[in-house]
Amino acid sequence: FLGSLVLFVERKFWPYIDRLIVVSPSIKKWYIKNVGKKACTVILNSPIKVNNKNKNKSYFRNIFSIPIKAKIFLYIGVVGPGRGIDLILDSFINNSNNAHLIFLGYGEYKKKLLKISSKNLNIHFHDAVPHDQVVSIASGADVGICLIENVSLSDFYCLPNKLFEYAFSEIPVLASNFPDISYIVKRYKLGICSDLNKKSIQKSISELTELDKLPKVNLKNLYDLSWEAQEKKLIKMYANLFNK
Repeated sequence: FLGSLVLFVERKFWPYIDRLIVVSPSIKKWYIKNVGKKACTVILNSPIKVNNKNKNKSYFRNIFSIPIKAKIFLYIGVVGPGRGIDLILDSFINNSNNAHLIFLGYGEYKKKLLKISSKNLNIHFHDAVPHDQVVSIASGADVGICLIENVSLSDFYCLPNKLFEYAFSEIPVLASNFPDISYIVKRYKLGICSDLNKKSIQKSISELTELDKLPKVNLKNLYDLSWEAQEKKLIKMYANLFNK
């Protein structure tokens, strides 16, 4: 009912919209097909670049006393339903692999995760940090986790900011095998994609854990994903709009 109501309101106000801003190409296609043609700009939810000198690559190992040989998997964002958290936990609880899992964020699962971390030495919880510190701190992990559940079209077509935060932290990502996410991951060689089931996730984590050297993210190839590039598109869009 709520979805139908929102769509009704959007169609009602559609003629009065001068420009549409969306966060992924699939969302743009969906609106044009289901609501109507509209001048539209895709603006990725990217972070501002962080100088390598400001990256804190030993942060997590120091704060949680994680051995240098253990790989660190990092989850950034809301800790709540629809985020694949239970599937991720299943892959690390009682896991014989030499890997640690860190949740960096906030949400209704916080107490649950703190309780689990107290019983599992390889699982940790860290409260959310200011947005401008995320990339610097995330660089202290080895792999970023971007596993979104397919609970809505918004999720299926998403390009979440954490995907780009991992990229600019220069750590490879384990991401959902969704259309836009998988395209970005493959196009820019950001890591690997997995289906959202326990078997696929555990297989992907095992593969990444057993690698002597993880895939290296090349910042030089990421200009199109940077906020610098998004900023230029946004300014150009507003300039064209006001000129008209």
